[in-house]
Amino acid sequence: MSHEHPHLNVYHLEESLSFQFILSELISAFHQLESIHEIRKVLEKKRIDPSVYQHLLNELVVKIRELAGATPDYNRLYSWDVEYGILTKLKHYWTYFCVKLDKEASEGHLFEHYGSKSWILCMEILDVVRQIQLSSARKAPKREVLIKLLKKLDQVMHRFAKQIVKLIEDFSDDEHVIFFLIRHQEELDRIYGVQFLSKHLTKMHPKGLRGISRMLINRYSKRGFHDLVPFIEEKLAQLA
Repeated sequence: MSHEHPHLNVYHLEESLSFQFILSELISAFHQLESIHEIRKVLEKKRIDPSVYQHLLNELVVKIRELAGATPDYNRLYSWDVEYGILTKLKHYWTYFCVKLDKEASEGHLFEHYGSKSWILCMEILDVVRQIQLSSARKAPKREVLIKLLKKLDQVMHRFAKQIVKLIEDFSDDEHVIFFLIRHQEELDRIYGVQFLSKHLTKMHPKGLRGISRMLINRYSKRGFHDLVPFIEEKLAQLA
């Protein structure tokens, strides 16, 4: 290990990469959730043309499957550990982050809880949509049932996201994670609220955003990444 960068070691780089993977999948999940929210807004209208309604249901199925995976019926009662789906990837990365890197099991309890709850809600939504599409108009579940599930999914996913954000300050001396954060500032602010990243980065360094900027520039410049300096300066100036 280089004495010039005592903060860099194999363990920390593994932890850093795992956390970036978690953040990346979280952003992807909320991208799908934003689309689901737009579908829900249309579903909440009093009158919807039947053809538009069917199109919305088809679009919803696509988005939910992106989020939770296209799970066969026979797997639904056993596990949400399926091959595809953003929530599945999040679970895998989180398991590695906690177990492989010796995190306390208690740290992951709420993450697992809200992650599993989100996945189960996705399965319930898919079931309701399928019932609506296959049943006669009289026997099909009411639209309000679907809307209620979609609202609940939104709430649970935001609670899920809060468990991840609690860990950000643990990486206050990690230029890789901080660089990832400033690259995805707009997406993170959409998830957590306006000026979320600015406020968090300010707390992560004794000298605030100026200290963060200097740390990033110094460390990346020492490794020859001088082309990143203008981008870092611009992003931190925007956050100030």
